[in-house]
Amino acid sequence: MTATIPNVPSNADAPAPLIEDLVEVLLQGRALIDALPCDEDYVAHPELLTASSLGAHYRHHIEHVQLLLAGIQGKGVIDYDARDRDMDIQTDRGVALARTDECITSLREIRARDFDRAVCIVCRSCVGGDSRPETSSTLGRELIFLLSHAVHHFALMKLIAEALGHSTCDTLGVMPSTLADARARAELYRR
Repeated sequence: MTATIPNVPSNADAPAPLIEDLVEVLLQGRALIDALPCDEDYVAHPELLTASSLGAHYRHHIEHVQLLLAGIQGKGVIDYDARDRDMDIQTDRGVALARTDECITSLREIRARDFDRAVCIVCRSCVGGDSRPETSSTLGRELIFLLSHAVHHFALMKLIAEALGHSTCDTLGVMPSTLADARARAELYRR
C-alpha cells in the first residue's frame, strides 16, 4: 500500500510545497546567522550552554541536508553519519551561508513526483556500540525529517543566540504544528 502525501501538488513536475516549507525553515536559520554582528558570536560558547556553538549546530544540520542531496544524486543511500564535520561551515559564516544557498538551490530542483522514491537510510543507533542499521524510507519522509531536525537544532540555536544577547524571530525553532495550534487557539479566544 502506497501512502499518499497530502502536500504533493496535482502537477507532479511543479515545485512541492514541502520543499518550500523546508526552505522557509532553512532561511530562518540563514537569517539568524546573517544577522549576527560579528563572527565571534557564531563560534561562541555562552555560559551554561557550552556544549555547542551556533556554528556547530548550523553545520550539523546543513551537513544532513548535503547528505540527503548527495544520496539522492547517487545510489539512493543516505548515510547521516558520513558528515564531513566541515570546520569551515562551523567557523566561517560566509561559508555557512554559501552552503545554505547551495542546499536551497538543489532542494528546489526536487519535484513532487520524487517524494515516493525509495532511499536507504544508514545511521548509527547505539551510543555505546557500533550498530549501524540500514532501513528503507522515502525521499518525502526524509524531507520531513530534515524539516523537524532543522527546527529542533534551530531551537537550540535560538537559546544560544539569546544567551549572547541577540533577538531572534518568534517562530525560529518552533514546530509548524505548534505554530498552527497557537494560531487556532488565538482565533478561538478572539470569538
